[in-house]
Amino acid sequence: MAQSAQALGRWAGRFVATYGDLGRFVSADTSSDTCGTFVNDLETCGSRSTKQMCHGTALRSSRNRARFARTQGFMVPPSSRFALLWHDFKAASATSTEAPGVRAAWHKGRQTYAVWVLRVHDETVKQRVYQLSEALREWVTPEPDLHVTLAIAGFPQQPCVHDDDVPIARLKNQAEAVQAEAQRVSFRVHGACSFLAAPFLCVTDDDGHLARLRRVLDPPGRPLTIQDYVPHITAGRWKEAYATAVMAKRMEPLMKADPLTVTAQAVELVEYAAADPQARLMTKLHIPLP
Repeated sequence: MAQSAQALGRWAGRFVATYGDLGRFVSADTSSDTCGTFVNDLETCGSRSTKQMCHGTALRSSRNRARFARTQGFMVPPSSRFALLWHDFKAASATSTEAPGVRAAWHKGRQTYAVWVLRVHDETVKQRVYQLSEALREWVTPEPDLHVTLAIAGFPQQPCVHDDDVPIARLKNQAEAVQAEAQRVSFRVHGACSFLAAPFLCVTDDDGHLARLRRVLDPPGRPLTIQDYVPHITAGRWKEAYATAVMAKRMEPLMKADPLTVTAQAVELVEYAAADPQARLMTKLHIPLP
């Protein structure tokens, strides 16, 4: 159990960094027909495209990242992962879609999955997301619930059976910790980029507010801790496998954008129906911020 939990934690970081919000998308790169803990399949799903992200040589140095960021028009810190994610997106042959049957193997009949998020209400940001989804409307299913994911909660269960189950008591403790540490939270929203499964707007944590919240919600050592956190606002999901070179051309005019400073209104624990890839986010806990 401990070994599978460690594997799940390693996978969780790679999966979210490549595909976006955990559980909203299940990769077509899975290879196993059976999913004992679902870890083996999703270790595979992240491996092909994330080797470049984690161990790539082309953009390994900060100097190369900075050079690539300048040539691609990114208006985010060159040390961020976004330039590297864009490099990997363009290097891939096609976007990713969900593999039949893998979602059921993931949720194992469990009804809802939970994450901690900051919902996005800023109208200027909404307009920027709309511009991106409109530029890709033939190829993308828009995301109706704009948000920045803070931390993965898991499947709320009592009692817990699987590594990705979360006890209700833990969720209550997390909520109390957020309330006790409630402070102003802001972040910056930039231009477009894309995971293999989802185009998004880049988000940076210039003042460390997201990191502070994550330390409260996602202490080190949890099986579902995101190791490689990439804050972003998903604009939609690719409907099918499309040539990344063609999609990149359509996105490039929207990559260079002035940063927008956004102040969050609340931290929310949200749940969605695990069996439905288009499920809406349902607020379970709403913790106002100053």
